Amino acid sequence: MWQRPKRVLGTAVAVAVMLLGAGCGDDDGDDGAAPTTAPPAATSPTSADAGSTATSAAAEEDFDPEGVVRIPYEMQASGGLKFDPVGVFIPHQPVLGLVYDSLLRPLPGGGKGPGLAREARIVDPRTIEVELFEGIRFSDGTPLDAEAARTGLLRNVEHASGPAFRAFEMSQVQDIVVTSPTSFRITLKSDIAGNWFELLATGDVAMVSPKAIADGVDLNTKPVGAGPFLLESFDPATKAVFVKNPDYFKADEVKAARIELIQMGDPVSQTNAIRSGAVDIVPTVATTQIPALSQIDDIEMTTEHSGNRWQQMFICQTRPPFDDVRVRQALNLAIDREAIGRRLYGDNGPPAIGVWLPGSPFHDPEIDAMYPHDPDRARQLLADAGVPNLSFTALTTGGDTQVFMEMVQQQLADVGVTMQIQQTVNPITEYYQELRQPAMGAPWSQLAITKLSRLYRPGQLTNACDYDNPELNQLFDAIAAHDQSNPDAEAVALAKQAQRIVAEEALALFGVFYPDTAAWKDYVGGVKMVIHGGNGYLVPEFRDLYIKRDS
Repeated sequence: MWQRPKRVLGTAVAVAVMLLGAGCGDDDGDDGAAPTTAPPAATSPTSADAGSTATSAAAEEDFDPEGVVRIPYEMQASGGLKFDPVGVFIPHQPVLGLVYDSLLRPLPGGGKGPGLAREARIVDPRTIEVELFEGIRFSDGTPLDAEAARTGLLRNVEHASGPAFRAFEMSQVQDIVVTSPTSFRITLKSDIAGNWFELLATGDVAMVSPKAIADGVDLNTKPVGAGPFLLESFDPATKAVFVKNPDYFKADEVKAARIELIQMGDPVSQTNAIRSGAVDIVPTVATTQIPALSQIDDIEMTTEHSGNRWQQMFICQTRPPFDDVRVRQALNLAIDREAIGRRLYGDNGPPAIGVWLPGSPFHDPEIDAMYPHDPDRARQLLADAGVPNLSFTALTTGGDTQVFMEMVQQQLADVGVTMQIQQTVNPITEYYQELRQPAMGAPWSQLAITKLSRLYRPGQLTNACDYDNPELNQLFDAIAAHDQSNPDAEAVALAKQAQRIVAEEALALFGVFYPDTAAWKDYVGGVKMVIHGGNGYLVPEFRDLYIKRDS
């Protein structure tokens, strides 16, 4: 059993005052870019791995002003799709952008550009200033000014403990102070401005009309935001239909007349649907379906690594026998990650023990080598822990994760561990909330230090077993004061310390990184893959999609 050396935490360096200019992504794109709201044209991405503009000339092509873009979407997973920002689960946050927009928008290649906000800046570790564009109105005709933004944001803060937001970051809002009709200041209780800045491009800042709140409007059926589209109809069993908002403050930039989300979660069904023309774009193609789609002439595809997504098996570290670190380490030594990665993703599936890919300043190569495939050592650790014939059941989600878990199952059997696999269609309820089994195979996607803190900080929904490590908590607090998109040496050192604790304590069965593959019909324009700030995966910028004229 490893003995972790004592560490001295660095003192968090104050975030300097920054007037925001152009930014560029890290090499692996995991954290976007330096906080910036420079216009997209001023942004210079440093790596295609951070996300890309798949259709570079999209804005110049002729488009059908009556065009409808149809997208398959699993509306019933993760608590079901909802349109009240305080009730939706985080995985559905990209959809909120259709009707609410966000203060900043993620850019292809990493970084952030203007959204509802013209500009935003970190003043110090506890202060963020935001300036809105003038003339923005909610879909009920009322203005989205600084006072309305304060009301909407504080409403979200009041629901910080629910499943819709990042609970810790939202709970740290001290106040929102209006400084002019279009400007406000977010003040925080602790030094986490670096973390909070990331939320400006997510559904955590989806703002509802104060009038709609006062009038008691059912926002799940009639959402009232200031986004580029309006919800026309919604049937979770069939589809959600959005129509262009003629009063959107940048309506001239929206080319699609309608966007339809078609209820469809099965990867094979999605593949068949785009082949037949029943849908126009599949944002996330299952690996098993890539070969079939790649042979079709009228389908375009892109495969990209955001560096933020990996397969792993969550383990309840506080439930016997998994509360013994030797058991958790044994499971990790039993796994041949390189074989799993090759089977699932070819050259695009490197091991994910540390949570940053090579090329990121946070990457620590020493952690990569911590768990070689060593069945003999795994058996010895299990025997030392008194569970040489360990048996347990693990939940698993579908798609690639099912294959991942089946391979894990086979490899664990080689060291005497029997793992039964039980399918789940609602991992949030069955694992995070009810912990029906002590383990679960599932993909994980996050940005910056939330890759770790959302899993291992007490009070987080995704910390299912309420794991609590004071040393880790201190590190999370210290890192949160830093700009993680453009980190200094201290931020890098702190993040590496946190990774090492997670790895040495074997807080999960670590798996493999995986890329995102999108596919779309060649008559679809404006396909720009951006990093979704809620979960760190690549999604198309819905606002920019359109159907080419005469298609």
